[in-house]
Amino acid sequence: MIQQVAIKVCRQNKMMRQLTKDRNQRRKDLGSFCEQFGLPSCETKIKRRNEPKIHKSSKPSYSKPYRKHRHKFRKSNLPTKNPIPTLPNSNSAVCYKCKKPGHIVRFCKFVKRLNLLNLEDSVVNQLNSLLLETSDSDSNFE
Repeated sequence: MIQQVAIKVCRQNKMMRQLTKDRNQRRKDLGSFCEQFGLPSCETKIKRRNEPKIHKSSKPSYSKPYRKHRHKFRKSNLPTKNPIPTLPNSNSAVCYKCKKPGHIVRFCKFVKRLNLLNLEDSVVNQLNSLLLETSDSDSNFE
C-alpha cells in the first residue's frame, strides 16, 4: 500500500518536471519564431524575491531591554509539620549487630575474639574501657 502511494507520488513529480521542460522549450521556440518575422522576442519573466525593507527609526531608543528579575530566596521561619528527629547521643554507643551497649559494629568481632581467648574478667573490662575511650575520641574528631 505504502509502495503504491510512493510510486504514484514519484510519477506525479516526473510528469510535473516534464511539463515545465516542455513549457520552457515552447517559449524558446516561440521566441525564435518571432525573431524570424521581425517581431520583438517574448522575454521570460524573472521572478525576484521582495526582500523585506528594514526601517530605521529616526529617534534612538533610550529604554533598556526588558530583563526578568530573579527573586531572592527567603528562608521561612515557620515551624515544619514534621520536625526532623535529633540523633541520639554518640556517647551511648550501641552495637546494631548484637544490640549491646559499649561498642559499635566494627568492634563487635573484636569482642567475640576476646571471649574466645578466655581472658580474665578484669582484663576484658580494661579492654572494653579502652575501646569506649577510643570510640569517644573518634567521634570527637568527626
